[in-house]
Amino acid sequence: MIAYAQPRSDWAIGFLDEVWWSRFALPRLHTWQDPEYPVRLVEQSWQKNDPDPKALACYGVLWQNGTTEEPVREQMWLRFVTGRPVSEITIQFLDWCCQQLAAQGKRQWLLIWDNASWHESRESAHLDQKTQPRCQTNGRRGTDFAFPTAHQKSLAQSN
Repeated sequence: MIAYAQPRSDWAIGFLDEVWWSRFALPRLHTWQDPEYPVRLVEQSWQKNDPDPKALACYGVLWQNGTTEEPVREQMWLRFVTGRPVSEITIQFLDWCCQQLAAQGKRQWLLIWDNASWHESRESAHLDQKTQPRCQTNGRRGTDFAFPTAHQKSLAQSN
């Protein structure tokens, strides 16, 4: 798909991901550490009337230009929000990206996004249905391509 989209001037190629941090939940992580200077995490407790958000999320898209042989990845769009990356906020970010791309004359977005379980919500499952009328009136459309799972790969190899 990247090779198909790359030479088309009205296409954009973007790699999207999101991450979030909580001030209160300890992360599940593994780390190499020096025995003399171990990593120490301190669990914070929430205090009543604390004005700071409990969590912070970041969305990012890394844009690719250039050729498939020599890709250029010099531009990144970031957006920080309070809270976790829930479907409603994710859809707002995707919509914002579409608006920015439309302003640049892009009509197609090849979105490369990991297959995390939280992308499977009811809200994101209906994303195409919600955006389809807007995309049709503005001449934009999106296509969903799924990477094959290990099970699908083994079925393809056995045929």
